[in-house]
Amino acid sequence: MWDVDERANKLVRLTADYIRLAKKNLRGLDYVYKYHDGPNRKERNGSESEALNISRNEVMPRAKMFLKILRGE
Repeated sequence: MWDVDERANKLVRLTADYIRLAKKNLRGLDYVYKYHDGPNRKERNGSESEALNISRNEVMPRAKMFLKILRGE
């Protein structure tokens, strides 16, 4: 059975792990979203994974809005 509380807790724990990994690697918060694609994953041509582009172009520009919603502001 699918447990929404368990899934939410797992997502929070993974996000916290990705934040710690980004800090350890001296990376910005844009890498937190990228890490779900694999912290060391590169595209075949050697460039960063597409997830980093998605993070920078789609996720990070909306981050402040998401945080306001989550805080109930």
